[in-house]
Amino acid sequence: MATEDRALKQVVEQLEAAWNRSDSAAWASAFAEDADCIHILGGHYTERANIESGHRVIFDTDYKGSALKLTVEKIRLLTSDVAIAFLFASLTITHPGMPPQLNARPTLFLQRQDGGWKAVMFQNTAVAPEGAMPGKNPIAHKHPFQGQMQAIGQ
Repeated sequence: MATEDRALKQVVEQLEAAWNRSDSAAWASAFAEDADCIHILGGHYTERANIESGHRVIFDTDYKGSALKLTVEKIRLLTSDVAIAFLFASLTITHPGMPPQLNARPTLFLQRQDGGWKAVMFQNTAVAPEGAMPGKNPIAHKHPFQGQMQAIGQ
């Protein structure tokens, strides 16, 4: 399992490095040809070429010069060829008019292909203020799902 964890984490490191170079081709190369990618605003890209072109646009505009830090929180190997990586993303933004910091929880589904791992699905979910832990956010106690925001077992 440790060998698989390392190989899967390398895909995450590839994504982080590509983002921080604003390299949409390198970002997309981590994905399978027929991959799906749901971005932080809910848009759905299908196929690697569309994932690449969509990221080229954001690297040239709103997220130009941004810095991404991806942290692997958990890896779950479903079969010897399919895994899920639960990530925490922290994005520092310098573009005028954008918030200086965005946090998200991407979920990355990976499949072994041609001797390596490729992302087949990427779902990015913004961490809203309601998702903050009580005591760290002034409105968290008002959310109707208070106390249910943590994953089971945490």
